[in-house]
This record gives sequence, structure tokens and C-alpha cells, in this order.
Amino acid sequence: MIDASNSSSNEYGFVNKEIMKDPNISAEAKTIYAYLSSYAGNKDTSFPSVSLTCYELNMSKNRFYKHRKYLIDKGIILKNKK
Repeated sequence: MIDASNSSSNEYGFVNKEIMKDPNISAEAKTIYAYLSSYAGNKDTSFPSVSLTCYELNMSKNRFYKHRKYLIDKGIILKNKK
């Protein structure tokens, strides 16, 4: 069990367990989904920059875009244009 109260900043988000359990979703896509969820917290939106996301996940932009596209195409996340 993970105790979030031990976190130094107590900043966390919620992830859908069904998405995390789905074997058809790559580990990279699940990582991006969980990362974005952590930024959303208990809200419906998150907006960390691609550069920050890639830096913090140690992921290339090409790899990020590939797996984010999968999440968008499957309707798991939505991308709103600014």
C-alpha cells in the first residue's frame, strides 16, 4: 500500500484503474496518462508543457507524441487547442 500522506508535498492525482490494468495500453502511454493525471489532481484538466513532461519522464518528444496520440485516439485523454 502507498501512503500519500508521507509525500513531501502531498500533490497527487487520480488514475482510472481500468486504464492501468489494460494490457493493450503501452507502459509509456500509461506513464503519460498517470503523469497528466497527477497534474490534474481532482480536476478535469492538466497542462504541463511537453518539454517539462518529457524532461521529468526522461522521454524523447517523438516517443511522447507517439504514445500521447494513442491516448487521444482511444479517447482516454482529450487535447484542447489553445
